[in-house]
Formats: sequence, C-alpha cells, structure tokens
Amino acid sequence: MLSSARVKPFKLGAFEVCPVSDRLSKGSKSLKIEPQIMNVLMLLVDSQGRLVQREEFMAKIWQETDVSDEVLTRAISVLRRHFRSEDAETEYIQTVPKRGYVLHPDLECMGHSDRPQDGSGGIHAPRNSEATALYLQGRSLLKQPFIAGALDNAIDYFQEALSIEGASADLYAALAESYYQKLTFSQAGDKHALMELAVQNAERALVLNPDMAFPLSALAMNRFLSSDIVGALDLAFRAFDLAPAEPEIAMRLGYLLAIIGKTRQAIPYFELAISRDPTRGRYFQCLAQAKLCNDELDEAERLAKKAIDLHHLFAYDTYAAVAYAKGEDDLAAQRFTQGCLAMHSMFGAQFGPPEIWEKYAGQVFSRDPDIRKLVAQWLVMSDGNDIGYASIPVMTVLMRTGSAQAIFDACGNGPPIGSHGALLRMWGSVDTCRMIYTHPKFPDFARRIGMAAAWAKYGAPDRPVYPGPSQAAGNHHEI
Repeated sequence: MLSSARVKPFKLGAFEVCPVSDRLSKGSKSLKIEPQIMNVLMLLVDSQGRLVQREEFMAKIWQETDVSDEVLTRAISVLRRHFRSEDAETEYIQTVPKRGYVLHPDLECMGHSDRPQDGSGGIHAPRNSEATALYLQGRSLLKQPFIAGALDNAIDYFQEALSIEGASADLYAALAESYYQKLTFSQAGDKHALMELAVQNAERALVLNPDMAFPLSALAMNRFLSSDIVGALDLAFRAFDLAPAEPEIAMRLGYLLAIIGKTRQAIPYFELAISRDPTRGRYFQCLAQAKLCNDELDEAERLAKKAIDLHHLFAYDTYAAVAYAKGEDDLAAQRFTQGCLAMHSMFGAQFGPPEIWEKYAGQVFSRDPDIRKLVAQWLVMSDGNDIGYASIPVMTVLMRTGSAQAIFDACGNGPPIGSHGALLRMWGSVDTCRMIYTHPKFPDFARRIGMAAAWAKYGAPDRPVYPGPSQAAGNHHEI
C-alpha cells in the first residue's frame, strides 16, 4: 500500500495537498479525504502526464485486498467532486475509457519532490541554444503540413540542429516525425524511402531514450503499413500510455482502431485529441468519419464542416458522404466535386487534371452501380502516376463507389502506403460500404493486410463482415 506520510504539503493547481493529514485545501476551505483516496491522488500526481491503468491502482493501493473496481471509480468521483467544488473550470483528472486515468499534464505542481520531472513521453527542445532555435522553427512547421515546402524546411532545420547537437533523442524524434508527415500529407516523393527514413530516426531516438511516445507511434505506423496491425496497435497503446495528453498520439491510436472497424472504441481517442488541440482539422475529419460509420449523421456533418473550416480539404469527401447517407444525392455530388476542385487548387497536378473531377466527381455517389463502376474503372486506368500504387483521390473513389475487388488489388499484401487513410471510409452502413466488407473475398483481404490478426487480439469490428447478414448476391463490382 502507498504511504503518504513521507510527503510534505505541495501545491496542485488551485489547491494545497497535505498527504500527512489527508487534506485538500483552497484558501480558508479544507476538505478531509479518506486515506485510500489520498493514495489514489498521490499515484496520479507521481505519474502526472502518464496514463495510470486501473490494474496499477489496484496493485499499488489495494494490493491483495479483495475489492471490486467500484472502489477506484468511487475514489475518482470523490476527488473530482472536491476539485469541482472550488475550481469548476479546471479538469484535474481525465478519463481514458476502459483503461484508466490521467492527471492533467498542464496542472501546476509545486513542492512535491517525489514527482518525476518528465512523464510525458513527448518531444522536448534540445539543450544547445542554437539547436533549440532551429528545433522550435521546425516544430512550428510540423503543425502546417499542407503549406508548400513546410515539411522539407522542417527536415532541413532538424538536420542542421543535429549537426550542432548530434546526440539528441528529441531531434531524432522530430526528424522521424517530419518524414512520416511528409509521407502522409504529400503526394510527392518515394513513400517507401520516406518511411524508411522515419523508422531510422525513430530507432535512433529510442536508443537514446526508450520512453519517447512519438518515435514509438512512428514505428507503429510502419508496422501498420507492413501488415502487422497487431504490432502497430501494441506500440500505439504503449505510446499513448507514455503521452496520453499528446493529441497526435491519441489521434493515431484512434486511427488504427478505426481502420480495423472498431470505430466506437476509436471515437474517445479522436475526442481527446480535439480537446487537447481544437485547431487541427484532421482530428475533426477523423472523428467525423467515425461518427458517420456509426450512423450519427448530423454530428458527422457538423464535424466535417468544422474540419473544412479549418482548411482540412480532405473532409469534403466525408461531407459529401453524409449527404449521400441522408439520401441527398445532388448535394453529395456537389460537395464531392467542390472538394476535388479545392484539392486540385492546393496540390495541382499531383491531384490529377481538373477536367477529371469536373466530369466525373459528381457521379461518384450515383445510385446506379453501373455508373459507379464505370467511374471507378476510368479513374484506375487514368491514374497518371508512376509510383506503383493508387493515389489518394483514386483510393477514395474506390471506397466511395464500393469497388471491392479494385480495392483489394490496389492494397495487395498491405495497406496502401500514402493512401492508407482511405481505409477509414470502409465501415459505414450504406450500400457501397457493405459491398466491401461483405464481399466474399474480404476475409482474405483482411488476413493479407493484418486486420484479421488484429481482430483476434483486440476484438471483432463493429460491423459484421462476410458472410454478414447484409450479403446479397450480385452486389459487387469486379474491376
């Protein structure tokens, strides 16, 4: 059992905590707390910024005492009630559904000498002042991946900083993150080479500091793209345990869960990412897509519009799909066409000639399966790239038209590097989605890319896959 008798009073947010007398004070008000509840608080304080799982609470506080999880739930509830009674504006304790709790990492904690100095697992500035300046410039660019040249400039800054301070885990971690973001957000370049560079720098960072969340999450995405989704989720959960307050870490964990069809489990992680950084349109887009897959159409529409307002233009696709799910076909066509033309204005030739989208985009959401089939066939044949895989726009169209066989062919033996985000669109309840996950060849596809193994460890997808009850003969495109 934890002992708080050795700990002096210290400041936590707006409160003073006195473990010796089991009191929580603010100004002239003093609240008496049960000893076991104080032990719960102290474990959270000692782990600030790190997820404390329910099992850890039980092992360290109640040890071999035969009690149920309800004692922990009650302890957290009591602490929250005390905090809210005097400081209602601050969220002191965050819940991670089905896993545990986190003490808000930004809370001021002064005078507690037993608290670890850094439990965030995140990325922090190097020590050399010149390297720090370069590092900070690079980090600011990572938040703007769609701006032309931003990621290339970030890579240059981090490499120059490494020439000054070569043994910095944080710089290697930031460089790994740059290469992974370039792979994700840019149509240009050799995706496999970029992934290899991300992995090399992530591994260098982890040699210097094994408990860094961002390098672990980069390695998780590499495992995913190598058809080891079990390994990817294992690493993503570990990264989240190290840095539950980092929005990008939470987003990537949710992303992997959503791709294997566990969209309900993914939603809290997307919501956590948004709560930590409400300026990133991509987080709203992922949550919108997950909500759409769970038939929460109005909420999905609101979130997709928010993502577009934050200049995440990929959200036009979800915005259009919501209209299609509501039966508003003309609106779906209008939104999808608008999104394609907006993406072309941003990416230029990398997104294909504009006449393609002016001519065909409005037919992507056609109710006529023959028209959808022709559109998908034409785009596959005219995908003017020499990179060896379907581009982002083509993979998206294949998903939206229910072109199951074309998707299985495009993915081959693994998720399509550079356009893997299209897999998020698979798990809806509309007819085109069902054409994919109830297709007779879907089980083999799921096995090849690592989904089936992930279901065996982490649970079945929310939707029934082939031979699900919605299976109907003659519904599938063979292109």
